[in-house]
Amino acid sequence: MRSTAREPFLQVNTSRGNPIPTRYGQIVPVARVVKLRWPGGGLNWNRPAAVEVQQGQSSRRVPINDATSRTIFTIVLTGLAVALGMSTFLKRRRRHKHDR
Repeated sequence: MRSTAREPFLQVNTSRGNPIPTRYGQIVPVARVVKLRWPGGGLNWNRPAAVEVQQGQSSRRVPINDATSRTIFTIVLTGLAVALGMSTFLKRRRRHKHDR
């Protein structure tokens, strides 16, 4: 039986993994979780966000710069901009041909 409570369409959460003991202390992986839900399905996307390093009483957070995700995002945006620009150019060109 399905629950009557509906999940939001978009959720962004931060998830912490299990502590990993090392010789000098412990590290805790931190991930960013993006959930998209729609009727009949959804998408979960997990990406590394940081590593928390704990040594004795001190703790520090080391962010993970995900260059691959940034590159893919840039490529997709560039592709969309080129497609939009070409579409606009071709529509104007067709209009000018019919105006003659």
